[in-house]
Amino acid sequence: MSNSHDWTAAQQELFSRLSVDAELTLLSVMIGSRKRLFPWALAGEESNPFEARWRYSLRRLQRLFDEDDWPTGIECQSLGPGLLSTRQLASLWDEVALTDDEAASRQALRLALGRDIDGVAVVGDDARVPGRARQRVVVRLAEHRRPVPLKSLGDGATRMFGVALALANSRNGFLVIDEAENGIHHSVQRDFWNMVLRTAQENDVQVLATTHGWDCVTGFARACADCSDVEGVLVRIERGGEGLRAVEYSEEDLETVADHGIEVR
Repeated sequence: MSNSHDWTAAQQELFSRLSVDAELTLLSVMIGSRKRLFPWALAGEESNPFEARWRYSLRRLQRLFDEDDWPTGIECQSLGPGLLSTRQLASLWDEVALTDDEAASRQALRLALGRDIDGVAVVGDDARVPGRARQRVVVRLAEHRRPVPLKSLGDGATRMFGVALALANSRNGFLVIDEAENGIHHSVQRDFWNMVLRTAQENDVQVLATTHGWDCVTGFARACADCSDVEGVLVRIERGGEGLRAVEYSEEDLETVADHGIEVR
């Protein structure tokens, strides 16, 4: 139990909506070597989980620590099995446009399309603003006078472009790709993984990807052999006894897998 009169001014302001008669316990939050205790309402008929979530939001907790105590965030992007929406692509592009990463993103489109790309842009206004036109990602192809919508070029182009943007936005952090083979043609899997491995190394990104596709596995294996200075590991999850176990394949194993078509899925 905790007495509200013992709270700091910041705690009293943060928990001003909480009844002082409520049964309380303490939540301990530690950042580095610094620790703070916060009152926490126990579950009851009048408790509201959404209110508790709001009360302990990241922004509000940050206010209770000195700026020097709060750690620097780690970048992390995730790509689901589906394609990124135009809004998501536009947001990622905003962080890449007119930087060195822009060229790498255009190169990803060249891999997907097998054609030269003169430029990429986001046009239109944010769809969240009423009465405004929708945003579109457009691509200027070398053989076309006018730009064309990215999504008219196929799922593969959108997927590969999204992965390149996510890699650029995950610098010094993590990128998670679910069902990495989706949208990527089997003929460019090796080039795709070469791009991912090289960019991940340059940007210091740890990439975690899942797949069920054999073309994706062999493409990854070939790319690992190509990029001998970049570490790549394949992990198969299989049932063992009553649980699951992980079987790891090194780069040397992967080269053998690719050469002899050994099933590892």
